[in-house]
This record gives sequence, structure tokens and C-alpha cells, in this order.
Amino acid sequence: MPEFERCSYLTKDRSLDIDFVFMNCGSDIGWRIYIITPIDYKTRSRRSIDAHWLKELNETYPYICWSEKIESLEAAKEVAALWSDCTAYYIRHGGNFQTIASRI
Repeated sequence: MPEFERCSYLTKDRSLDIDFVFMNCGSDIGWRIYIITPIDYKTRSRRSIDAHWLKELNETYPYICWSEKIESLEAAKEVAALWSDCTAYYIRHGGNFQTIASRI
């Protein structure tokens, strides 16, 4: 049975409070970070490629798109915090996540 934990993150600018479920999907996949709170992207693109999330056909919630395997719960929480702060910035100012992440 996979390990999981649910918790929330309040962005540094306090504009978003996002609930996540962190799930250990095994040694091949690592940790996935499911986004439980619906995000209002306002006028920004909600497309997964722009907002850095993915969703499996058989799953209810999207998860954070991350290019590397996330090895631990602690690392997953750091990724969720960075993604949240990037998302808040993206909603306010636009841009792409790589550029935003390098500024944060």
C-alpha cells in the first residue's frame, strides 16, 4: 500500500492556499504531488503544459509535473512549495515556470 500525506501550503505572497496529497508511488516513480485545491488561473492559460501539471485518465486530481524523480516526502514538500509560489507568480504576472522558478 502506498504511503501518503495530505497537507496545505500558503504561498509566500499569501494569494494561494493549496491542498496537496503526497503519494509514494514506489521506487520506479517516486513521490507524486496531487493538487487537491482547484486553481483559478484567471486570464492565464490553464493548459497543463503552461501550468506544469499532469493528469492520468483514471485519476480525479492532477499532479505536479516535475522532470526528475522525487525521492522523499521532504523533497516533495519542497517541490510543492516551489510550484505553488511559481503558480501564484504566473497568475499575477504570466511568464514560464522555468524563468519564474529562477527568480524565486
